[in-house]
Amino acid sequence: MKNVIVLLCIVIAYGLVGCKQKSNETAAKVSDQYNGQQTEDFQTFYTKFLKDGAFQLSRIQFPLDGDISEDGRMISDKIEKEDWELLIGSIYDVDTTEYRVEIKEDPKDVFHRIYIPDSGVDIVSKYQNINNKWYLVYYKSIFN
Repeated sequence: MKNVIVLLCIVIAYGLVGCKQKSNETAAKVSDQYNGQQTEDFQTFYTKFLKDGAFQLSRIQFPLDGDISEDGRMISDKIEKEDWELLIGSIYDVDTTEYRVEIKEDPKDVFHRIYIPDSGVDIVSKYQNINNKWYLVYYKSIFN
């Protein structure tokens, strides 16, 4: 009889742990629904970001951290809105026979880099998911 009671206590304890975990998952889903937002898909964002100039400008928080050194332009540390030239080329379309490409993506941060080793050509873009929307938070474009 004592063994049955111990076994019953163990089963109840596992049941309570499972209910607590399920409750936390449900609370997280309800929280997302309550906020009225679902996390924006990066690929959908990125495609629109490159095709729609107004959308692109709305997803950059100026002054933007970064550096630009190209075609006689030199901007260090902070890029102002009036200095911004719209991005139009996708990293997924880069000629990888000429350039090296690095892509690192996770649910909150995306890192893109296009460069030619030992050449002075280096382009870096960092995107961050802020309040379920993607933003460009850093940009470096060096052509020396």
